[in-house]
Amino acid sequence: MSSLVQGQVPTDWQVDGLKGKVKKRTMVRTWTDGAIKKEEVLYNVEGVKTKTLLYDTDGSGSSLVCEYQNIYREYKDNKRYIISLPCEEEDNEYTMSNRTPDREYWTADRQQVFIYGFLGNDSYSRSTYDEEYRLINKESYTKFSSGGEERIVVSNIFYTYNEGGELIRLDYSSKSNNEEEKSYYLYETQKRDKRENILRRIVQDKEKKNSFIEEFTYEYY
Repeated sequence: MSSLVQGQVPTDWQVDGLKGKVKKRTMVRTWTDGAIKKEEVLYNVEGVKTKTLLYDTDGSGSSLVCEYQNIYREYKDNKRYIISLPCEEEDNEYTMSNRTPDREYWTADRQQVFIYGFLGNDSYSRSTYDEEYRLINKESYTKFSSGGEERIVVSNIFYTYNEGGELIRLDYSSKSNNEEEKSYYLYETQKRDKRENILRRIVQDKEKKNSFIEEFTYEYY
């Protein structure tokens, strides 16, 4: 497993920009209006993701509950399957009735292709990384039907880094039928741990109205 991953695709530690042997990364995102979301990512000793857990507020908005989980299968050549399920097992049967496993694979030129597993929809994203596996741009394409009308959404994200390799800006554009949207977000890292992994950063949109704080904690092997 180790030689396969190292030889053909990067580890998820590399792709996620992590230093050291991270076992678990937790990110809590808090918006200025008080909304909170949480993500937990688990890695094996080879630096490959095994599971992602996504949390959101419950119906009363008073506490976080696990909404969704992604389970990562082992790589076969340069491809792996990802099973996306609600955290509550009783919801899994309904969810899987209209889904197939997501597919993710790497091309020789450091492109990561992700194909979403919704039946009847044509959806994918393509991410391009530089030599150090910093994300440079990401394009997404989704075609789906809503109310008897076919809808196509195409979006692009471009990432800008400073001389030290720190993410400082994200530019976003999206086209959907006759609609078009453009925006950007500014990133400011405020604190890192001893291994240089991010502990806290602030993200603001161009109007500085939808800013949020991302706070990270890590468990190491």
